[in-house]
Amino acid sequence: MKEEKIRKKTIELLENEGWVVWYPYKTRWQKHKDIFGVYDLIAAKGEEIKFIQLTTFKNVPARVKKIRKFLNENNLNLFSRSEV
Repeated sequence: MKEEKIRKKTIELLENEGWVVWYPYKTRWQKHKDIFGVYDLIAAKGEEIKFIQLTTFKNVPARVKKIRKFLNENNLNLFSRSEV
């Protein structure tokens, strides 16, 4: 499944659960940029917020590495190692 289809399905599922979802939109001249250079979507509901990276199964190891690098470079301890 391509990332565009993954994004549409993810947004639909989150919105059906009451989340408000935002992502940087692609423009005519520029492809969309990741949030903080890492995440594809932000979802918020009540006092919760989720930063979401979308990818295909074969790209999961590369995305995990990218997220861990971002967290380490910015000295962020937002998740336990099992969550990232």
